[in-house]
Amino acid sequence: MKTSKWLYNLLLISSLLFASNGFAAAQPMAQATATTDPVAPMIEVTFNGTEGNYLIFTVKTATPSKSFLTIRTDAGTDIHREANAEGASLRRFKIEKGELRTVQFILAINRKQYARTFKVNTSYTEQTDVEEANR
Repeated sequence: MKTSKWLYNLLLISSLLFASNGFAAAQPMAQATATTDPVAPMIEVTFNGTEGNYLIFTVKTATPSKSFLTIRTDAGTDIHREANAEGASLRRFKIEKGELRTVQFILAINRKQYARTFKVNTSYTEQTDVEEANR
């Protein structure tokens, strides 16, 4: 009697284990998914110096889809706007200094905007030399 009870318990436990493993295997497993954008847009803006009364900038973009590049002044005026296709581009811009205090480069893709802003501070040094004139 003790052997049959022991065998019965063993069969009961093993059948429960097999059933639970089969049930777990039949259930879909939740998988972790990454929420990061696989191809993030990129905009690099480099100030290259001045040429006369102009500021020189190099703009490098790489986008996963169609995008728009806008160059905007501190007054909110768009001084340049262009549409770009998917991929990478490299452009050089000459922007007149004038009374410019900031210049903003905006890359728009769908409804998102990525901006790089530069402050412009133009100062002129006045030098006065006074010498005694020889008589």
